Amino acid sequence: MKRRGLYQRVFKRPLDFLFALTALIILSPVLLLIAILVRYYLGRPVICKEKRPGQYERLFTLYKFRTKTQRSDAQMEGGKRQEKFGEFLRASSLEVLPELVNVLKGEMSVVGPRPLLLRYQPYFHGNERLRHVVRPGMTGLTQVLGWNALTWDERLQIDVHYVKTFSFPMDARIAMKTAAAVLRGENLRYDVKPFVKDLEKERRGGSAPEGEWEMSQNTLEERGIFAGKKGCDPIETVERGKEFPAPGKNDGIPGYGPCAEEPQPSEQVRSL
Repeated sequence: MKRRGLYQRVFKRPLDFLFALTALIILSPVLLLIAILVRYYLGRPVICKEKRPGQYERLFTLYKFRTKTQRSDAQMEGGKRQEKFGEFLRASSLEVLPELVNVLKGEMSVVGPRPLLLRYQPYFHGNERLRHVVRPGMTGLTQVLGWNALTWDERLQIDVHYVKTFSFPMDARIAMKTAAAVLRGENLRYDVKPFVKDLEKERRGGSAPEGEWEMSQNTLEERGIFAGKKGCDPIETVERGKEFPAPGKNDGIPGYGPCAEEPQPSEQVRSL
């Protein structure tokens, strides 16, 4: 597998930081106005916090604007206005603007695979977990290719393709396509077609597990996939095996190499 380029290893994270910081400063009046409107129409909390799996499947707190109210229709004054305002935030992608804080903190990137629900984790097949080798993004290749028009298999394989091939020109094109779609009032996630059903329902034949799924010790980080000695590439490691070796117990597994002995990520993959 070819060596990661300078953009992947060095420049992507600083560019993300500069973009997020600049955007937060420029958009601060917009963010304040949206926050006031969310408080007025939808109530508190203005910012919703959700646990999502990030790079190497580490959990992080995702920030986004509230788009729904917990009050019943009978209790709401002007219920239609509240509903339409929430739909507007989702359709315009304004709800994701607080994710700029996640980018600033290093938990997300501007461009990358979107962070999916925690309960989807047990249902990834084969190399689909490669999507977690990089930081999740505010927008991604899957979104600009038509998120809702794609099956889950297609979405996840597009994410894998992005992880293996992303570059500065690709990220720039994705960012420009996203910006153009938002300015035209297009929604990158929703369209007139019926929604694809939830991943866990699709892969469990229609029945979802009860309750919230808890992240186990089988994450890429805990399994040592992200770390290791020289010559251990996390992408190559995940692709070559269907099972993930337990820390310190992977010597006899072909294709893995000494990938689970160091507690910290290697320089080669830390900047992915």
